[in-house]
Amino acid sequence: MKGKSDLFIDSLSNWSYDILPNRGMDSDLVCRIILFRNKEISHGHSQQASGKGFTPSMTFNVYPVSMLDKVKRMSSECRKTSSCIAPNVGGDYFVLQDYVLINYSSCVDCASADYKTDLCRANIKRILSRIEKNHYSSINTLLDDLHISKVWFK
Repeated sequence: MKGKSDLFIDSLSNWSYDILPNRGMDSDLVCRIILFRNKEISHGHSQQASGKGFTPSMTFNVYPVSMLDKVKRMSSECRKTSSCIAPNVGGDYFVLQDYVLINYSSCVDCASADYKTDLCRANIKRILSRIEKNHYSSINTLLDDLHISKVWFK
């Protein structure tokens, strides 16, 4: 791992995804997915407090790309109202050819209390960069093409 202000680049084999329930949130919502590190990172405070390591992750609401203006507004609102400090502020969005993904959580699990290094974004950008220029007829086709494993998120 590099200095505390750097983005952490990881092996993509350490990353997975899962599909989460929609919970009837929004009629325009295609699905919800979580991208997460499938191997815990051992950190002092996290380990002492819970007996477990830290699992960096980000949950995304997936919308049709036609909803991009709405997603931009949601992102701005999310960032403005977040009580977290970087790098744990949510509101990230990624535009693909057919879909837009937004992390609509005001806070995300990207840095542990022990390190202020962003353990999510560089890895998630690498995962999505492999598919960002492709067209997909369905969200399932897109998810099959992520190049990371689907694993149940605990």
